[in-house]
Amino acid sequence: MFRFRSLFGRLMGLYILIVIGTLGMLGLLLSRLLQDYFFAAKQQELVSRGATVAELAAPLFVPGDDQAAARRTLEVAGEFLTGGALIIDRNARALDSIGRRPLPEATGQMPCPVTQQLPELMEVMNGQVVTRTGYSPVFQESAFFAAVPITREGAVVGAVIMHSPVLGLRDTIVHTRLLVFGLALAAIVLSAVLGYFLARSVADPLRRMSHAAGQMSAGDFEARVPEQGTDEISQLAAALNHLSFALRETIQSLSEEQSKLGHIVSTMGEGVIAVDRGGQVIMANPQAQKMLTPDQSELAGRPLGESTLAEAFAKAMSEAREQTVEFRSRDGTTALQAHISPTAVEGSTVGAVAVVQDVTELQRVERMRRQFVADASHQLRSPLTAMQGYAEALLDEVAADAEARRRYLATIVRDSKRLNRLIEQLLDLSHIESGQARLEPRPLVIPALLRRVVDSIPSDDSRPEIVIKAADDLPAALADEAYTEQALLNLLENAVRHTPDHGQVEVWARAESDRLVIGVTDTGAGIAPEHLPRIWDRFYRAGESNKDGAGLGLAIVKSLIERQGGQVSAESHLGAGSTFTFTLPLAGKQS
Repeated sequence: MFRFRSLFGRLMGLYILIVIGTLGMLGLLLSRLLQDYFFAAKQQELVSRGATVAELAAPLFVPGDDQAAARRTLEVAGEFLTGGALIIDRNARALDSIGRRPLPEATGQMPCPVTQQLPELMEVMNGQVVTRTGYSPVFQESAFFAAVPITREGAVVGAVIMHSPVLGLRDTIVHTRLLVFGLALAAIVLSAVLGYFLARSVADPLRRMSHAAGQMSAGDFEARVPEQGTDEISQLAAALNHLSFALRETIQSLSEEQSKLGHIVSTMGEGVIAVDRGGQVIMANPQAQKMLTPDQSELAGRPLGESTLAEAFAKAMSEAREQTVEFRSRDGTTALQAHISPTAVEGSTVGAVAVVQDVTELQRVERMRRQFVADASHQLRSPLTAMQGYAEALLDEVAADAEARRRYLATIVRDSKRLNRLIEQLLDLSHIESGQARLEPRPLVIPALLRRVVDSIPSDDSRPEIVIKAADDLPAALADEAYTEQALLNLLENAVRHTPDHGQVEVWARAESDRLVIGVTDTGAGIAPEHLPRIWDRFYRAGESNKDGAGLGLAIVKSLIERQGGQVSAESHLGAGSTFTFTLPLAGKQS
């Protein structure tokens, strides 16, 4: 069985209804036409036979003719009639009745019972042939009637009223109708079978297309519909197959682009976060989650809440223009900067995208730059101010004697040397950190280097004792000799400067796994713990005891050693001296 809710059911039902309606109307029309045809044929037959009987009955109206012979002839003719015939004169008096269904009791009556019941038949006396079909009380059944005039010498002298029962003809008509409706029923069954296959030929391809479309909507673009023939349905199947192929190519291309974009966004150093019109986060890359949430929890699907970033998003979307805002992370340890751009579709703002950057290091570098400029200006201003003051005093002849002038000139020379040393250190530091200094690493014998550096320190009564502790069989280090010597010399000069005359400075070296550790230990006043983390910064001087230095020596050491792949460190205790160390890779073990 088929369901009328389906296309097949509707096509099949409509097809059967059209066939039944058409054949039903044709059957009724044909039945009516057959009935009219049979009735007309019967009446024509009665008229024809009535004319024959009228010729045979004409002698009955001529006096002297052999009426008995005419009656016998009529009696014989009546045997061939399916009904009967009644012969009347102009006064409607029945003269004779013949046939298989005669009315002998009507003979001699006046008027004739038939004409009495059917007076319209008397129109025959006007020379017309009259026919009628209907119920007759005389015969007590439906019958055909035909009245044919009997003429003699051009005058109507009587009439023959032919009658035949309708029942027999109706049986024929009923059988004919049954035959017609039987044929119609067979045609309906045949049409239903043909309609079934026709509906199937339309519905099945469409069902397969619907199934293929469902597979495509589920993401399976390998589904195909069989293409049979060149009709419209086959063309639709071909179009659907082409659509499936095109969608697969398009979605694959979009998927690849989305994958590339997702990979780019997820690997960006900056955080990327997108929100919808209501401020709900719809996308955030790992960097954004790391920057904005201390526990790196998932941001997507959650509102930003009340924050500086949420306010900036709202402002960017309400004003439909880009916004830049700086804020700190929730734990307050990171400085962040967000550049927000609203996104619009057909002129309507639907959300916004922000690129979040960690500017903590940038701000630190900027602070260092400002501090560097301030420190450099201060370091340059002090000797320049002193030199200017003493030079002006000499010009103004303030110094009255030669001893004062010699003292002023000695101060100028000392500050000029200090200024020159400061400038050289600045140039050396810039040269090293910019990478312009050429590095030439090669195997370096450390004990010899230590002795050479110690020998370069002037020996006088004010110099503390310097002790070298390094085994002669130490493995060679892979390092640039000039860089390493300069770093060690800076550390040694720094230790000598901060160690009292009766103190001791120890220069040592030892091997540790894949590296050499070189250190300088003094017995000076030491460095306070709060100063240790910053002693490697430019222009930083720990405490009041370091007024003579410019604060660049340790910064130069740090740059020289780190350029060679080593590390620097410092340990100190107030009143117990300090130890400065650096490491170098062993020769043959540098990766």
